[in-house]
Amino acid sequence: MTRHRKLDGMEYNPLHEMIEKMKPKDAGRYKAAYELAVYDPLLDGRVFRGGQCLSFLSFKIHPEQGLLLSAIYRNHTYITRLLGNLIGLGRMQAFVAQQVGIKLGSLTLISTHAELDTAEWGIKDARDLVLQAGGILNS
Repeated sequence: MTRHRKLDGMEYNPLHEMIEKMKPKDAGRYKAAYELAVYDPLLDGRVFRGGQCLSFLSFKIHPEQGLLLSAIYRNHTYITRLLGNLIGLGRMQAFVAQQVGIKLGSLTLISTHAELDTAEWGIKDARDLVLQAGGILNS
């Protein structure tokens, strides 16, 4: 998201460029033209397994709701990865909203393939994790 290489070999920062486009200009700004493809074919095209699961981010500017983010994952394990992914996406969304100068809106996560990875976890472990997360939120 922060470093890609163009075909001519020059590096650029897609996230930074998107944020700059989102900032208000004299001619206004678009509401729905801010997207990041996380998959980089020059780097990721050689990897068949174990690559990143986050595929695509779509940011929208809503006049009342603020900065909306939809994230698409190609694969998601809900027990071991979901909470950390939501926290990371929320922090990135908050950073982008702060940089652009708009309020934080909703976060939507879409998983095209999802698993409840319970091989190492039982229901008690899941409940304990939820209680721990609630403690973090309340502190």
